[in-house]
Amino acid sequence: MSINRINPGSSPLDKLAKPQSGAKSAPVAAADKASTEGAVAKLSGQSSELSAVGAPFNAEKVAEIKDAISKGEFKVNAEAVAAKVIESARELLGQK
Repeated sequence: MSINRINPGSSPLDKLAKPQSGAKSAPVAAADKASTEGAVAKLSGQSSELSAVGAPFNAEKVAEIKDAISKGEFKVNAEAVAAKVIESARELLGQK
């Protein structure tokens, strides 16, 4: 597993931009392309906003995690991940 390399075609946006095996009609393909381009523009704008605001980023912590992953020593706390997923789902559903 390599953290530094990005595989071409592995991004969900790359897959949206590529035609699938079943060709679509021209109006549908054009609508899909416009939708994809809008999503990319929206994500790019949000990325710029986060960079401008100075989103919290702990470079030392990131380096520690990256090192642990490359050595095969990174351990995932499944209980903590599950708790956060449930918390996020409750927030999205308007429950607390």
